Amino acid sequence: MGPLQAVPLGPLQVDIAKRAARWEPRQALVDFDVAYIGNPAADIGYCLMHESFTRLLTDRPATGLPSQQDTWDRWERLTGRTILQRDYWTAFGATILCITGTRAMLKWGVPVETIDTSNIVVPEWEALIERAAN
Repeated sequence: MGPLQAVPLGPLQVDIAKRAARWEPRQALVDFDVAYIGNPAADIGYCLMHESFTRLLTDRPATGLPSQQDTWDRWERLTGRTILQRDYWTAFGATILCITGTRAMLKWGVPVETIDTSNIVVPEWEALIERAAN
C-alpha cells in the first residue's frame, strides 16, 4: 500500500465525503473547517446533516446521492464497523452545524436575540437531540 494521500476540503466537502466510500483504503479526508480526532461516525453525521440543509436551501439539489440510511449502511459495510447510535452521531453533526452557523450569523451581524429563531438548523437539532435521547 502506498503513502496516505490527504485531500484538502472546502466547499466541496459534502460531495467529496459522500464519494469517499469508493476511495482506495490509503486515501484520507482532511477537513480544515472543523478539525478534531474522534469517532468517524461524527464525520458521517455531519456530512448527512450538511447535505440535508443543502437540499433544503436549494431548488436544484444534487441528484443521485444515497439516502441517510443507505449512507450509514454502506459505510458500515465498507469499513466493517457498526454504528449503533446513528441518531446520536447525526445529532452531533447537527450540533457542529449549529455552532458554526451561529458563529457565522454573529459575524454577519444577526442580533443575538434572534440567533435561535434565525438559525434554521436549531429546530432540526432540537428534534435530533430528542430522538437520540430516547
